[in-house]
Amino acid sequence: MELWATGFVCLPKFLSFKKGLKLKKLISLVSNGILFITLICWLYIIFRLVKYTDNHVGWNPLLLCLLFGVLAALSGFIFYSTKKKIQLLIFIYSLFSAGTIYYFYSANILLPYEVWTERGMPERPF
Repeated sequence: MELWATGFVCLPKFLSFKKGLKLKKLISLVSNGILFITLICWLYIIFRLVKYTDNHVGWNPLLLCLLFGVLAALSGFIFYSTKKKIQLLIFIYSLFSAGTIYYFYSANILLPYEVWTERGMPERPF
């Protein structure tokens, strides 16, 4: 099987962007879907921070960093291949969001319940 280098990964020759845009469109659709999901997650987080004074949730917020990492990788790949500025903005958004979620975790603003109890049930800083 002959491989074709795209810059980030080596793809089989039949998946190359030179023959068609099917793979690029698929990656773009997945990226847009993940972007929509992350925006819904941010709406929930903002709602949670405003409405409730508790700083713990039943799920691990660091899992969102994985979602933002996938979004950053996909948008970075699309930006590399198409040079569209919107993909660069999505890449920056996803890195900023992952950093913000990690900050919320380390500053005791949004913690999983188990970690919250292990840390001595700290109060939210605001």
